[in-house]
Amino acid sequence: MKTLLGLLTLAVSFSSYATTVRQQVDTYWQDKQLTEAVSYLTPLAKQKPADAEALALLGYTQAKQALQTKDMSLLKPAVKNLSKAVSLDHDNAEFQKWHAKTVCLQIAESGIFSVRGALKNCMAKLERVLELAPEDTEVIERLAMLHVTLPSFMGGQLERALELTEVLKAFNPLQADILLFDILAAQNKPAEFNQLLAQSEALTSRPEPYLTRAKFHLGQQKFGEALADFRLAIQYAAADDEQTKAIRLKALLGFASAAIDNKSQLADGAEFLRQFQQLNTDLHEAEQAMLLQSRLQILQGDTAEAKLTLTTLSKQSTFKHIRQQSQKLLKQI
Repeated sequence: MKTLLGLLTLAVSFSSYATTVRQQVDTYWQDKQLTEAVSYLTPLAKQKPADAEALALLGYTQAKQALQTKDMSLLKPAVKNLSKAVSLDHDNAEFQKWHAKTVCLQIAESGIFSVRGALKNCMAKLERVLELAPEDTEVIERLAMLHVTLPSFMGGQLERALELTEVLKAFNPLQADILLFDILAAQNKPAEFNQLLAQSEALTSRPEPYLTRAKFHLGQQKFGEALADFRLAIQYAAADDEQTKAIRLKALLGFASAAIDNKSQLADGAEFLRQFQQLNTDLHEAEQAMLLQSRLQILQGDTAEAKLTLTTLSKQSTFKHIRQQSQKLLKQI
């Protein structure tokens, strides 16, 4: 009896410990305090080398940190820790998803001779997630878009992308239409994606297709059409809706950037850039917005303010490419 009580006490204690750790890490993530989260998790992972959750949390935090700082060297330890986690708890869908997303991030860092293997590894990891969580919408969408954008010799299979769309349609028809719209845009089929938009009443009041079509128009150098669609995406993406807030941010920044590039609708571009800066919480995108604001000020003849902002960015930005772009713009004033 004492042994049973002891085991139950130990189980409750471990569960409480795991919950406390996860709550603390969730707080760090929410506050974007990733350096603090890594410092908190590193000793825990060392003390408990067989604790899959500690390893997974550490690895995924390192991946988030890589994205936040643009220091992609952090992906290597992130993948290492997540690989250990999924080997210890291989049926945990959440850990497998974190692992897959981090492995996929390594594609951009792959050389010409290794990129094919990196892509294959990414897609295999995403398929593994779907074995455990077949209704994971994010993974379905990511895998489908990889299949439709990659050539066949790199592993892309249009049939698989369409198959995944049908899987999604079974439990989320609207999201399936959004995915199909993206697939048609990636295939450069404007007549077909416009027909889909016209036929789907639910789709017409969503921001996603307009954001996708705006980007499509930008690729065609059709700035007027792009600005109109960015405007529609902003209209349908409510600022107080967490599901569409990220889309609204992309559309606001996209409109401002396109307006400045095309030197048109600058008043609206300035207003949407202001709204973006009010809503945005990402440091990298905040500095990108400051660059855009400087370009806008130059177009409006306010070079003094532009110089002040660009000088600050060129000396103090965390990101090398932001510093370089700022220096380049300063030379043009």
